[in-house]
Amino acid sequence: SLDGVRSFATLLQQSKELGTSLSGSLRVFSDEMRHKRMSLAEEKAHALPAKMSVPVTVCILPVVLMIAIIPIIVKLTAHH
Repeated sequence: SLDGVRSFATLLQQSKELGTSLSGSLRVFSDEMRHKRMSLAEEKAHALPAKMSVPVTVCILPVVLMIAIIPIIVKLTAHH
């Protein structure tokens, strides 16, 4: 993402200006980015059941209703 690139560029600039260890800074940066990526993935995973409920209901409910209603209709029409 663009924010990640900006953070990385800032990290490089600050390491150069302050003379700090780049490897330590990169380790912390990579841990933070990994944590952000995992958090985003978890958020998307938690939202998935709610997003799937409508399509699943629309696809499965008619079939369940047909399985329940068609035998009743067949029995009613067969006796007449």
